[in-house]
Amino acid sequence: MAKGTSTPSRITADIAASAMAIAPQEDRSFAEQINHWARIGMQIERSGSLASRRVLAVARGEAQFHTLDHNERLAAHALIDAQIAESAAGQRSGPSARGSGQTTVSLDDDGRLVAIVPHCRRTVFWDNSSDDGPIEIAAYREGLADYPPRWPTWTPEVVAELH
Repeated sequence: MAKGTSTPSRITADIAASAMAIAPQEDRSFAEQINHWARIGMQIERSGSLASRRVLAVARGEAQFHTLDHNERLAAHALIDAQIAESAAGQRSGPSARGSGQTTVSLDDDGRLVAIVPHCRRTVFWDNSSDDGPIEIAAYREGLADYPPRWPTWTPEVVAELH
């Protein structure tokens, strides 16, 4: 590929990871692979062919997938996937969702899915092991116990330590 001047740019992590994995197989550098993909996309958008116009119309939601042939459907799906990934990369909906009381999920540093529970005003713990039905054993308001908890003997230590 011809070398030209470059402009610093941010690339999403998923695209960077894909480029790093594919570039050596194609005998390209990381930058050459990104430029290669960018040029392909640019040429598709510029071509203005009937096929590309149909694919773009489907991706914009202005036409139906059944109007495309198999390869055009693959291209439309890829384009939509790229648009979703680009949009999702810029979204930060967790704080507003938690602000409205919704539990959200995220990945921790080890890649595990964890629940993020918003601050709540009152939490009640119930013991459902009785044949007589659930029994309230602890209640907290703003993180403080309403009364001394009555934890069952089988309560995990980390929970029983809550006061």
